Amino acid sequence: GPEGKSEIDVVAYGDGLFFFFECKNPLLPTGNHELLTTFDHVKKGSSQLARASSNFKSSEFRKRLAQSLEISPPSNPSLSTAVVLSNRMLNGYRCSGHPVRNFFEIASFVKTGDINLMGHKKNFWKGDKFVASDLCRFLNDDVTIEPFKQSLLKYHSTYLLNDISVKVSSVKLNALRLAENLGLQEAANKIRNFQDVGLDPGDP
Repeated sequence: GPEGKSEIDVVAYGDGLFFFFECKNPLLPTGNHELLTTFDHVKKGSSQLARASSNFKSSEFRKRLAQSLEISPPSNPSLSTAVVLSNRMLNGYRCSGHPVRNFFEIASFVKTGDINLMGHKKNFWKGDKFVASDLCRFLNDDVTIEPFKQSLLKYHSTYLLNDISVKVSSVKLNALRLAENLGLQEAANKIRNFQDVGLDPGDP
């Protein structure tokens, strides 16, 4: 290609839509070193996807790609990309525009399209069956990630070290807000019942 050789771990195609996945297998982070290693994997995968995406703009590259997949070159193809990790660190992050997703989350979305909360399900496919455009929405529109982002509540913890006060800001997932953002009213009612008896899974 114009940007040099592209090596992509997974190439998929459906309904005129191409998908490039760069897969990394970092260890579960047990310390700062593993966390930095995971981020290094994401940056490397993003740079590989950037090179492949640039090559995808070439009609000759798309022609050779279609030949390798044994399909007819689509007239107006589109491309979606993702860095796929074996762990859930940085899930939902975007590196230079390329979404980061967990392998098992992608597999579950393609297989069922469901998110389960307290025994209740929400399906994120547009229709009754999975189609390639569903995967596009999953990657590009954050359809399963956004309800979780909108359900995070900020909170602060203060630590006293001798005469020094250290304030640490963080976020926590609010279960009630998540149920409401997913449109799972029965799950939301269950959470409210927990709160009524003094159990509060929703507040940080």
